[in-house]
Amino acid sequence: MGQKFYQKASVQVAIVAGVFALIIAAGKIWFSLSDVKKENLELSQANQGLRDELVTAKSEVQRLETLLTPFRTIALERYTGSEREALRQLADQIGILQDADKQKSEKITQLEAELNKTKSLAEPCKLALHSRAIKKEENGYRVTLVFKPTKNERLGLLGFAATLLGNSSERILDFWPASKGSPFISGKDSKKIGDDGKSATLTYSLVGFGYPSVDLVVSGPTAVQIEGNNGLETFKVEIK
Repeated sequence: MGQKFYQKASVQVAIVAGVFALIIAAGKIWFSLSDVKKENLELSQANQGLRDELVTAKSEVQRLETLLTPFRTIALERYTGSEREALRQLADQIGILQDADKQKSEKITQLEAELNKTKSLAEPCKLALHSRAIKKEENGYRVTLVFKPTKNERLGLLGFAATLLGNSSERILDFWPASKGSPFISGKDSKKIGDDGKSATLTYSLVGFGYPSVDLVVSGPTAVQIEGNNGLETFKVEIK
C-alpha cells in the first residue's frame, strides 16, 4: 500500500517549517502589539499631563481675572476710553504712587540715620577695653591695659580700680598710667594700694586726647577685676 502524501518526509519537513514560520510570525505580532500598547499608555499619560496643565492654567487665569476685577472697575470709573486704555492709565498712576512711596521710604531711612547719628553725638563719651598685654617680670607680672574712647573728646578725670579675686596670696605691687601711653596729669593721691595688697585705685587726667592706658603689676599668677568710670564695663583678667 502506498504512503499517504502527508507521511512523506518532504511533506512533513514543509509542515514543520510552516509551523515554525507561524510561531515566529505570531511572536512578532505579539511584540508589535506590546510596543503599540506601551506607546498608547505613554501617549495617554502625556495627554493626561497636558489636560492637568490646561486645568491649572485655566484656574490661574480665573484667579488673575478675579484679582483684576476691582482694578478694572476703578479704571472704568476714573478714566475714559476702552477698558484696555483705562487699565493702562490706572497702571501708570499706580507706578507714580509707587515711586512717590519709594522716595518717602528713602527719606524716612535717611532721617532715621541722621537721628541715630545725632543721638550718638549727644551721648557721653565711654571707654571700652581696646587691648591687654601680660608680661612676666623679675618681681611678678605686668598687665598693660589700653582703653578706647567712643568719641575723640576730652575725658576729664579718669578713675580705675583693681581687685584681686579669690583666695589668692598674691599682692598688687603697682597701679599706674602706662609709661608708653598718652601724656597725663596726676596728683600725690592718684594711686592708692590697700594695706593687704588686694585692691588698688588710680585717678589721673590725660593731656589732650588719646587712649587711656594703665600698668598693673602683681606679685604672681592671679585673677583681677577691673572697674572704671566713663561707662567702662567691669571685666576680669586672668594673669598667668
